[in-house]
Amino acid sequence: RRRSTVRERGAHGRRLAAVGAALAMLAVALVAVAIPSQAADAHDYNPGMIIADEVFFAPGAMTVAEVQSFLSDKGSGCVPSSSGVPCLKDYRETTVSRSATEFCAAYAGAANETTAQVIAKSAQACGVNPQALIVILQKEQGLVTASGSSLTEDRYRSAMGFRCPTGLPCEPQYAGFHNQVYSAASRFQEYADYPQRFNFRAGRDNVIAYHPDASCGSSTVFIRNQATAGLYNYTPFQPNAAALDAGYGTGDRCSAYGNRNFWLRFQDWFGPTEGEAYNPFGRFDGLLGAPGALQLRGWAIDPDTTAPVYVWVTVDGVGRHVYANAERSDVAAVYPDFGSAHGLAASIPASPGTHRVCATVSNVGIGRHTSLGCRTATVRSGPPFGNLEGVAGVPGGVEIGGWAIDPDTTSGIYLWVTVDGVGRHVSANRPRPDVGRAFPVYGADHGFLTTLPVAPGSHRVCVTAVNVGAGGHTVLGCREATVRSGSPIGNLEGVAGVPGGAEIVGWAIDPDTTAPVYLWVTVDGVGRHALAGAQRDDVGRVFPGYGSNHGFRATVPAPPGGHRVCVTAANVGAGGHTPLGCRDVATS
Repeated sequence: RRRSTVRERGAHGRRLAAVGAALAMLAVALVAVAIPSQAADAHDYNPGMIIADEVFFAPGAMTVAEVQSFLSDKGSGCVPSSSGVPCLKDYRETTVSRSATEFCAAYAGAANETTAQVIAKSAQACGVNPQALIVILQKEQGLVTASGSSLTEDRYRSAMGFRCPTGLPCEPQYAGFHNQVYSAASRFQEYADYPQRFNFRAGRDNVIAYHPDASCGSSTVFIRNQATAGLYNYTPFQPNAAALDAGYGTGDRCSAYGNRNFWLRFQDWFGPTEGEAYNPFGRFDGLLGAPGALQLRGWAIDPDTTAPVYVWVTVDGVGRHVYANAERSDVAAVYPDFGSAHGLAASIPASPGTHRVCATVSNVGIGRHTSLGCRTATVRSGPPFGNLEGVAGVPGGVEIGGWAIDPDTTSGIYLWVTVDGVGRHVSANRPRPDVGRAFPVYGADHGFLTTLPVAPGSHRVCVTAVNVGAGGHTVLGCREATVRSGSPIGNLEGVAGVPGGAEIVGWAIDPDTTAPVYLWVTVDGVGRHALAGAQRDDVGRVFPGYGSNHGFRATVPAPPGGHRVCVTAANVGAGGHTPLGCRDVATS
């Protein structure tokens, strides 16, 4: 699934749900549970992101056996109450089967199910992390660590505090341990599917009070994601400064503790709540060796900001920061909330040789640095390379074509071209998109196509790429070429009678020009001009220096009857006209 943006995770992640249940749980939520201080620091509590969606809505986070092992560990010192109420790790209850709903899959009831089975099966059915259900059990009734006299049947009946009004029994259909766990898990999916029904919603600013007493005040919080909105709908208060200063302890009269305790307890028991959703992300698109440098391409975004972020780039273990602020419209098309200034386009100086380059996006706000991976590239140096693709005789000279690159520069280089041992410099700087695609760091301007004036006859042409920097000159090759001159050549391939005249077909070239030549066409001795300028790729392949526009297919008017048709190629320059032949034809 495509990674969603900040707003998408708020508005379209796992959605929110019911206000009524949250109000019913105020009494328990406002009680500060006496729990030993652990590693989590309450001052790191983020009111807009208590827990990431990918963590909260992770039903496979624990198996039944893992839940049981965890409860047994946390309740290792637990003893039943004097009235025989068991520890949570030993509690069992016969559960009822439940049909699938729009919020949860079916639940298969069973006799004498353990607490671990009820938690894990409810989590699976309703798509909620069993760790989150365990933490809610603790924050609401302290059941995970309860022992002795603190174990009461009423605590099990109202285990999750769901639809249990202050000072009154729980609503009957929700009373009981299994009912409480399953119903609370289901409610978080209802929050998710129908956010518009409830007070607190992700992806927007929400006014959240510190305490039921309105005089204690409130603040505006941008709720960043679905799970956080669900927790506020379940327990609709945020901790004030005194509550955070107190850790797990008691703050002041305006302190509420439910969401603070959820965050602290989850952190201490199960680790970070942010998951991967708020880590920066991106892609290391490519690495190329360029003259004296490595060219790095990619993009990076941190969900906590729309501003560009830094990337820590190491070359063979030596690092530097690179600002990922280049324009990337393709990235903006996928993540429109963040804009387009998130491209990574860096040129890092490097010596010739093969290098390993690694890129890590530096985190901003919630989350951790994110590695984009490593790539290897070679910075080339040494003599030029290229290809002499062709040498052909053309009117008045020889034409050479090909490409050449020197690995020590992106600029075009010079060639030393000799004809029969006599040399001159030629620039290899013409656009060659195909070469640019093959060697992108050097660009496309490395082609050559030029004509060197020479006299008619056979010639030996040699081309050498002139070295820049390290290395030596590179011979690209030598070829023989003939420069033609004189009378035209060609072929009258056919004459056919057609309605209204005679059609002539063939080709003609004058060796003294690449331009199409004229024909003199006579019918029974009466002549007219025709142009041999039609496309003939086969002719162009045989005479590459002259191009392909030397064919003819023309209809010469003639009355019905038998006729003699003759075709002559008109001469240009040296030589004389060339008869291509005569044919007898009957026209209709």
